[in-house]
Amino acid sequence: MTGVTPLGTVPASGKVDVTVSTRTRGADAGGHPLGCLDRPALDTAVRHLTTTGATSVRTGGHTIEATLPPGAAGTAVFAMTDIPGWQCSAPVRSFHGLVSLPLTPGTTKVSCTFTPKGLTRAWRPPPSP
Repeated sequence: MTGVTPLGTVPASGKVDVTVSTRTRGADAGGHPLGCLDRPALDTAVRHLTTTGATSVRTGGHTIEATLPPGAAGTAVFAMTDIPGWQCSAPVRSFHGLVSLPLTPGTTKVSCTFTPKGLTRAWRPPPSP
């Protein structure tokens, strides 16, 4: 099992003794198995992301499009795995295994379409008059 497990509040001394063990023979919990959540810092980050993140997201079939607020800058990160087949409105960059796109000044929308590896886009005849 992985994830976050609350251990309680750190006492005034700031010292906590914890033993971490695994159920799998030969496995370890890594070099830094514990961390502290700074709730005010998390709240600040969430407020920042809420005000600078997408104002609208549309999905359909194998596409996704996000409308950005004026002045959006930095990197747009989509919660989808960066695997072959994504074609986007800007060069795709991997961000911790997710699809991300650099935002150039003035960008108001970003979009991506997925075509599974090995398949080609289907040709569609023009609409009838």
